[in-house]
Amino acid sequence: AKIVSPFDGTISIVNFNVGDSAGTGAAVALADLSTLQVKVTLAEIDVAKVKVGQSAQMTLDALTGETFDAKVTALGPVATITQGVVNYPVIVSLNNPGNAIRPGMTANLSIQVDRRDNALLIPTPAIRSQGNQRIVTVLFKGQNIQVPITTGLSNDTSIEITTGLNEGDEVIV
Repeated sequence: AKIVSPFDGTISIVNFNVGDSAGTGAAVALADLSTLQVKVTLAEIDVAKVKVGQSAQMTLDALTGETFDAKVTALGPVATITQGVVNYPVIVSLNNPGNAIRPGMTANLSIQVDRRDNALLIPTPAIRSQGNQRIVTVLFKGQNIQVPITTGLSNDTSIEITTGLNEGDEVIV
């Protein structure tokens, strides 16, 4: 028998040996190492911010200190529900994977959903809520004063301040 591949690639798994009876499973698995992708699942609240074409940064546990550029190439149309959480599959493709990356490596992704240049940032723990208002404590002329603020974009560690603070203000965390 002759097996012909539908695309160029590298055989990554051979499931049968000489003399085995052919079963219903795949005889071989073929990997296209020139176009590596990462499939992630995002919660519905996060996937609403993600669009095809957005930039992403990827790090790999096995390749410490290196960051790889990637791009969102597909958003799954149908959700999966795991322990009551609605998730959607998202495919991120590496722009230039290089030879060091191997299929199956653990990847950490950061998808850029919005960007602000020259933004005023403070650590997220510095912000408190009082009723419907967000406030921070600022050191002003030796006194701690409460200042109402308006926030913008945020990440895991910092939050943008759109009104209420100026560059150089000393915020108490």
